[in-house]
Formats: sequence, structure tokens, C-alpha cells
Amino acid sequence: MSSTSPISDSIRFFLERAIDKISGNYSDEEITDFYIHFDPESNELTMVDDNDFRLSKATLVSEDEESDLDSLKESIKSSLRSELSKLNSNKTFDNFNIFRPFSFVYEDEDTMEDLLIVDNSNFIIGEELMKDLDEDLDSFFSKLMDEQ
Repeated sequence: MSSTSPISDSIRFFLERAIDKISGNYSDEEITDFYIHFDPESNELTMVDDNDFRLSKATLVSEDEESDLDSLKESIKSSLRSELSKLNSNKTFDNFNIFRPFSFVYEDEDTMEDLLIVDNSNFIIGEELMKDLDEDLDSFFSKLMDEQ
């Protein structure tokens, strides 16, 4: 019995195919984003670059056909973040011949979200970092204004 889900396995292979194309097709190009689009009607995940060149495509099979769409999207984003983080930790992106920074962006019919931004420092931006940012900034600003 496999310890990973069918979605995680599909996403891993999806990213591997894209990485192979990115590694072989670019040479100091001005690519800034790789878009990962999920189509809930077909359950297809597609990655394209800034020029709409398709790098990878996969049809995802949910392990729980009864799960709601929001849960499926969250599972996909979580798996993408996890796999991109592993690739980043393994320094896979260091060998790309494209200008930095560049990013991997998730999008669907009502969401656009940075999954990973790669620059010379390899920062990972995710929902945990951005969670409650507005409230924190408002609180900081209020305290700052009260001190004056």
C-alpha cells in the first residue's frame, strides 16, 4: 500500500515533466512566472509559462469522489506547495537558465496564489506566512500611532 495519495503522485509526475522542459528549453530568458491552472470541470492541471507555452498537463483523480470542490482545491495546492518545497530544498531550481526572480502561481476559476517565489535567496511564500497579515499590520500601525 502506497503512503502517498493518487493526487500527490500525479502532481509529482506533473512537476517532473515540467521541470524537464524548463531545464531543457530556456536559456537566459525573461520568464517570470509559471502558471499552474486547475480546471475543476475536467480535473486537469496544466502548467504554462509567461508565453503560454505548455510545460505539463495531467488529469487528477481524486481518492474521494464525494469530496467537495474546495477541499479538492486545497488538497491540490497543498500537494503543489509540498512538492515545490522539496524541489527547492533539493536545489532543483538552481540549474534553471532563466532570470530571477521567477514564481510558480496556482490559479483556478476564482483563485490566483503564489506557491513559490524563487530568487537568489529562494523565499517560499505561502498562506501561513500571509495569514492574518492585514490584522498584524493594522495592529502595528495603531500601536505606532498611539506612541506619537
